[in-house]
Amino acid sequence: MAIQASRLNRLFEHISREPSLPLSQHLATWGFESLEAGNREFVAEFGIDLTQFHRVSQRAAEDREFRQHHPERQALIINE
Repeated sequence: MAIQASRLNRLFEHISREPSLPLSQHLATWGFESLEAGNREFVAEFGIDLTQFHRVSQRAAEDREFRQHHPERQALIINE
């Protein structure tokens, strides 16, 4: 159980650090045989769907990159 929790924590960290990598690559890196198996365990441990977490991590990385290139506050305002 502790080994599985450690794998899931590393998967979480890996996705957070490298969200641009395909989810299948993240899963393979940490020894998960399928998305279904990895997702089931991820949901049980963290309470969030693995694909949703990956998507949110990607969006957060995109936001951080945008803010690096556009540090002025006005760039964050959406004009409709």
